[in-house]
Amino acid sequence: MTHQGAKTIKGLTLPLYRGPYQYNGASPWYAQIGIGTPAQQLKLAIDTGSNFNWISSSLSSVMNRQHYGGLCFDTQASSSFKILSKEAITVDFGPWGCMQVCLGQEQLTLAMTTEQDLLVNELYFSEKYQGRQFAELDWDGGIGVPSYSYQPVTETGVLQAYRGVHRCEVAGETGSFHFMESLYHQGIIDQHSLFVSFHTNALTKRGKVSFGQLDERYRDSLEYLFLPWRQVPGEPLQSLYYIWTTPMQSLAIGDQLIAQAHADQPLSFCLDSGSSLFKGDPDMMLRAYYQASLTHGDLIIELGPDAHGQSQSLTLPASLYDVEIEAGVLMGETLAQFQPMAGLEGLTLVGSVLLDHLYCVYQYQLDDNNRLAPLGMWLFNKPDDVKIIAKQQEKPAAIFSC
Repeated sequence: MTHQGAKTIKGLTLPLYRGPYQYNGASPWYAQIGIGTPAQQLKLAIDTGSNFNWISSSLSSVMNRQHYGGLCFDTQASSSFKILSKEAITVDFGPWGCMQVCLGQEQLTLAMTTEQDLLVNELYFSEKYQGRQFAELDWDGGIGVPSYSYQPVTETGVLQAYRGVHRCEVAGETGSFHFMESLYHQGIIDQHSLFVSFHTNALTKRGKVSFGQLDERYRDSLEYLFLPWRQVPGEPLQSLYYIWTTPMQSLAIGDQLIAQAHADQPLSFCLDSGSSLFKGDPDMMLRAYYQASLTHGDLIIELGPDAHGQSQSLTLPASLYDVEIEAGVLMGETLAQFQPMAGLEGLTLVGSVLLDHLYCVYQYQLDDNNRLAPLGMWLFNKPDDVKIIAKQQEKPAAIFSC
């Protein structure tokens, strides 16, 4: 939080740092956050593609926690560390493999300024993980910023989500598994500022993530889009209720159509701050990779219409999706960043490859039970970057009038 005399300005901004771009699909961006008492500084991704919080910990052996970020949380060195459940939990990371964890609770030191900047949160503490993707991970853990923290469907059966359905309901505990809800209930953000925004610069390797605060440089901008949140339709993707998705009409490379939505085959687009490259539907991503590698044409993403029924689109030149691998496997090679992922049919997901060139805001609203629910995503052209959004709006973005 920021303090100005006796007046408290709501919100929180954390600096972001960029590690080397690696070919494991994970974002190179992370924040440095203190965990425990005394605080141990770890590199944590702020991940809008995840519905849980986790950190590499000393509960696992050195051989079972190899990752590029290199740090782990020493549970024995913290006086505030608390185990909430001794039951071993397996978290599914999809193609990355699985992570074995235990559920605990710890203090997060967000700004190193006052005791009011301490936030109690539930965390998964790693007990075991292995694999190349983890080995190339620039961060030591992640803080999930999901669209939903609960399951917004009526089915009574247990859904098998891509990374698992996680509910943490421990009687008598005050921590939360939803970072944004923790900020809201502890008064760091209020009902009028339910948003989180990202602004990163790959050249300077610096950025920021802001909770409940907006970048005033974009207040008068007309170069923006609003993408309403829509749940991915159909099984099994319906279980991905926690990712930030919006309808997509088509995907093309130059004049070559890669995919187009139909009534019986809807398409969805997701912005995931914990990811890097384009990934998702296997057929779409393979076709996009080969077409992009051959022609290096513009990537054109047609999204759902705006409130006036007008089309919305994003256009990325090859210079944005052709990226040099800076460390790990394939280091030194420049590749079109499209990766197929089984089980994600109809979905196109992207992270830093796109987000490094836009100012992005994820906005929540309160439901009838005073819980956070997703409203949508705002994307703004940066004034000194590629013009990914061609259309100009008639009025500045309504989010600045919240």
